[in-house]
Amino acid sequence: MITDSINNFKLYQSMHEGLRKAIEFVEESLKENKEDGYYAFDDSFYALICSYDTLVDRKEYESHDKYIDVQFIIEGEEAIYFSDRSSMERVTDYDEKDDFTLYKGKADGVVNLKKGRFAIFYPDDVHMPKCAIDNKSSHVRKIITKIKI
Repeated sequence: MITDSINNFKLYQSMHEGLRKAIEFVEESLKENKEDGYYAFDDSFYALICSYDTLVDRKEYESHDKYIDVQFIIEGEEAIYFSDRSSMERVTDYDEKDDFTLYKGKADGVVNLKKGRFAIFYPDDVHMPKCAIDNKSSHVRKIITKIKI
C-alpha cells in the first residue's frame, strides 16, 4: 500500500504503465469537473467517480486480484483500514466477475485520506474504505481507478 499527496503522484508512474493513465484521468477529471459515474477505457483500465457518506460501523475488508486499486480523495475525508491478505480471514470466495474477495480480521494500520491525497492498493493489500474518522461521518467524493495487472 502506498499513500501520498496527489502533487507527488507522478513520481509513481514508472511503477506501472497504468499509473500514467490514472494520473491523466485524475488531472482531466479535476479540470473538467467530471460527473459521478463509470468511465470505461479498455480492459486494462477503468475509473469510477463516486460520492457517499462514510460509515461508522463498516466491517468488511476487500481485495482485488486482477486490478490495482488507486483511490483519490476530491472532497471530504475517510479512514481506510488495511492489512496483508495473509493475516485476514476470508469471508467470501473470490468473485471473478467483479474482482473482489471479502475478509474480516484486525487491521495492521489505518490511513486517513483527505482532499488531495491518494492511496494505491495492490492485490495483497486488503483494505476497508468508506470508514468515518473518529466516528464522525463525512461526505466524500473520490476517483477510483482500476489498473489491470
